[in-house]
Amino acid sequence: MRVVPWLTLLVLLVGGTRSMAQPTPRVTITHPTEAATHTTTTSPVVVAGTARDNRGVVRVTWTNDRGGTGVAEGTRQWRVAIPLEVGVNHLRITAVDGQGNRGEAELTVTLETTLEPPSPPLRPITLEWTYGGTQGDAFQLDRCTQESTTCAMARLTDVPLTARTWQDADVTATSSYCYRLAVTLGGRLGPYSNTLCSP
Repeated sequence: MRVVPWLTLLVLLVGGTRSMAQPTPRVTITHPTEAATHTTTTSPVVVAGTARDNRGVVRVTWTNDRGGTGVAEGTRQWRVAIPLEVGVNHLRITAVDGQGNRGEAELTVTLETTLEPPSPPLRPITLEWTYGGTQGDAFQLDRCTQESTTCAMARLTDVPLTARTWQDADVTATSSYCYRLAVTLGGRLGPYSNTLCSP
């Protein structure tokens, strides 16, 4: 009987039709998180991780469903800065080995907007004063910006002797200013008034 050769041939035929599944690269995201989601207020976001394959990884690419694609720096250890759009961004990292097999990892990043508090509105400072004299050429107006306990006065402008009010528009809402007046006559400076500071 020739049972053994027939069985041997059958085994060879079955073995010849069997195919082996090709392993795909294994992609792991380690930064900015190992979780599936991440929230940030800055763009671009730096994404980094590893890619492993027994044939060797030849390329790592990225895509953002909100727009954009590119190639990461490195293969086994890769890194890339991905621009984000405000809202939810679905990022996909793809590693390709020498046989064209692909492995993927995904990360959902939400870009939130941070609103800065509005700057206080500018408000001109209006000065008013009285003067009972008649002599003089003009008023010399001095100003200083109050910083802590110091306030170094400096000449700001000359105001006509007939004026009793003046508006300072060159100010910021976050600063405090101090003022004083003196009458000028023939190049000489008279005594200063009291010093008045803004809130």
